[in-house]
Amino acid sequence: MRAEDLSKRICPRCGLRYSWIERKRVGYHEYFYAVHVDGGARKKCYLGPKTYENVTKLHYDMALVLKGLLDRDRAVEYLEILLVKVRREVEGGKVGEDQVQRLLALAKRLVEACEERLHGSKEEEDVLSRFQPR
Repeated sequence: MRAEDLSKRICPRCGLRYSWIERKRVGYHEYFYAVHVDGGARKKCYLGPKTYENVTKLHYDMALVLKGLLDRDRAVEYLEILLVKVRREVEGGKVGEDQVQRLLALAKRLVEACEERLHGSKEEEDVLSRFQPR
């Protein structure tokens, strides 16, 4: 295995390196665990299913499919889907002026964080701190 592949084996639950991903089937559902091996001791971190079917049903109106921790692109995918939904509501006049101002502020923070990440002008912690609740 390449060193590059090993460096990507960081558990999204605890932040430690894991040895492998274990899949457990229960009926028609699959659940995933990161398995950490330290000497002879094993520890498992629950990473969830591939998708959260029951919770997703509650978000049907947004076409949002909630995913488990194994999907590292899920945040960007959620944002893409939510942008479509929010844009329709803004254009349809369903969003109040205070919410429009809030959306603009959030959009500006996202653009600033992305520009800083691309241009390397700030440390990663500074970029991430922009998205902490204010």
